[in-house]
Amino acid sequence: MVAMSTARHGHATVVLECHDHCKESEYGAAEVVTLKHSYPLKVLVPEHTGNPKCKWIFPIVFGGGLVGGDNVEITVETRPNTCGLLTSQESTKVYHCEDDLLTTQKLNYIVGDNSLLCVLPDYCVCYKDANFLQTQNVQMSESGNIILLDWMTCGRSALQEQWLFKSYKNCVQIDVGSDTVYKDSIHLHDVPGLKMKSSMKNYQVMGTCIILGKRLKELSNSLCKRYSQPGKYGESIKTDVICTVSTLQRGGMSGVYLRFLAINTAQVITQKK
Repeated sequence: MVAMSTARHGHATVVLECHDHCKESEYGAAEVVTLKHSYPLKVLVPEHTGNPKCKWIFPIVFGGGLVGGDNVEITVETRPNTCGLLTSQESTKVYHCEDDLLTTQKLNYIVGDNSLLCVLPDYCVCYKDANFLQTQNVQMSESGNIILLDWMTCGRSALQEQWLFKSYKNCVQIDVGSDTVYKDSIHLHDVPGLKMKSSMKNYQVMGTCIILGKRLKELSNSLCKRYSQPGKYGESIKTDVICTVSTLQRGGMSGVYLRFLAINTAQVITQKK
């Protein structure tokens, strides 16, 4: 039974629950027990998608993007033994802001025991003169698992709008129990004597991918091995995509976070494969 009701203006909530009796090593069939959204947000959760045990969640913004002064908040909770994928149908567009208005987006993720939440959206595009603040807060249990992709492009490059937004600030925090295991904040804006466009050179894409949880240990180890290998002597360095990897540790839980720069989105997608 899905509890559907109207959320506060610009808010959305999705809660997944499993009613199967599962072993710790298994995911049960996820059911949507709470689904709330209000203008300008709408959330789609298709009944039939790839894996029947995983629910795909699609937040949609009416008008195709966020305008100056918008303040939206999305909360997704995966309860024990559930699996959810939060994704998108297109890039997140942040339109220009007039009169120093600020566009804000807050994303809250609650990851329960033995559950998995994959946050794999399309990239964020800040238009010229956009002023954007995004915060992402993750609250995990000791046995929870998360994959969180967070990436952006320089703007509408086809219109020569590379790195011409006013400000882009993004804050990410992951708490396991009462401990903070990851906290990061990035603020991109022009400063006197240094423009973003000149400092970023030819790079048009930047982002972070965090992989954390006991069930994702094999994937974390594979990525750590792949991206921590030193280059071979005499081998030319490829600069189309720059990727670094660092480890995350907390008790028996481990993971990695990747940071990357690329000249275009196609390079990032190729690298993901």
